[in-house]
Amino acid sequence: MWKRYNRNVLIAIAALFLLVAAVNVIVDPLWAFGTPRIAKVNANKPIFSRFVRLGKAHIISRLKPQAVVLGSSRTELSIGPGHPHHAGKDWYNLALSGACLYEMRRYLDHAIAQGRLQEALVGLDFYMFDTNLVPKPGFDESILAPNVKPWDRVALAFSSSLFKISAESVGKQWRDSLYDPVSGHDFGKFESLVGDGGQYAAFTRVLSRIVNKVVPAQAGAEPVRKSETWDQYEAMLVTAHANDLRLTLFLSPVHAWLWQPYKERGQWGKIEDWKRGLVRLNEAVARRMGRSPFPLWDFSGYNIITTERVPDAGDMAAQMHWYYEASHCRSILGDLMQDRIYAVNNPLLPDDFGIRLTSESIEAHLSCVRVDQQHWEQTHPRAVAAIRTLISERSAELAVRRNDDSN
Repeated sequence: MWKRYNRNVLIAIAALFLLVAAVNVIVDPLWAFGTPRIAKVNANKPIFSRFVRLGKAHIISRLKPQAVVLGSSRTELSIGPGHPHHAGKDWYNLALSGACLYEMRRYLDHAIAQGRLQEALVGLDFYMFDTNLVPKPGFDESILAPNVKPWDRVALAFSSSLFKISAESVGKQWRDSLYDPVSGHDFGKFESLVGDGGQYAAFTRVLSRIVNKVVPAQAGAEPVRKSETWDQYEAMLVTAHANDLRLTLFLSPVHAWLWQPYKERGQWGKIEDWKRGLVRLNEAVARRMGRSPFPLWDFSGYNIITTERVPDAGDMAAQMHWYYEASHCRSILGDLMQDRIYAVNNPLLPDDFGIRLTSESIEAHLSCVRVDQQHWEQTHPRAVAAIRTLISERSAELAVRRNDDSN
């Protein structure tokens, strides 16, 4: 009798495990198993964005792409799957929201370890070189090469944690998924990115976050840009050369508003030094390894695109052509950026959108940007006034906090 009981218990436990695995594989909420997508069953991946670091690591292991895109949410949103350069290629947008350089380097290592990678497009942002930046929650060394084990995907299939995600995903199949796990591209949604206050409000929210970073910097708690972040940048360059990758670097086309807090707080020189450092190290690594420097493009200057007019405060109907807000642009601008990088003939491409940075061009380019910035400042008093107000308010808040702390 006990023997039969024990056998039945074991069969029940095994059946439960198999049920968990079956649900996880069929629903496939992170697209880790590549299960065909069926409408109202598993087509939408509404939970994917919450586990994007885990999901993209498994997808890269499975797809073994020939090309990847790396960067922050700016790259995640702007580089879509529709550009002609990607046609016929196995490519994947491996950009991660809030990514630091260490995460980018490790995901590049992971993609290279799959054995087919030939090309990488890497978006670089000024904030990434802040050594106070650490990997976001969800970053896990154990899911990246060389730590990945052959049985990891099997273990994932039987995971109770994934089962909870699967169950939640099934319950939200009616909801449109803004994240496309197949391409890794975050299609975004104007309403969710801009909010219900219109684009002017979205711009000021982004600027408030920037001001929160730059105001303490001048008050004595300046984020230190030490060598560690540059070490990660250098390591990416060395790895790319050593693996014969076609690597292309670019600085994101953020809106002109985003740079103004740095200008107001006297940090413009640090931005220029950052660009000089990118050029210097790119060329130094290439010389050391006997190769040509990787193309480095700057889309962060002032031109007819990055100075697009921001709707007035309270204007809920107007929508900008290129931007969601000061930090994130639409994929139509990402396509234009790739037209410049990959020399696609596009008569709509402005001549000053995208400048190739080299040791020969950098100083002339920085001088030109300086002049353009001053012109923008003189012709956009409303934006400058709004940013100065934000800085003043934030400085006053910090002064009150310091006074409270001292008491």
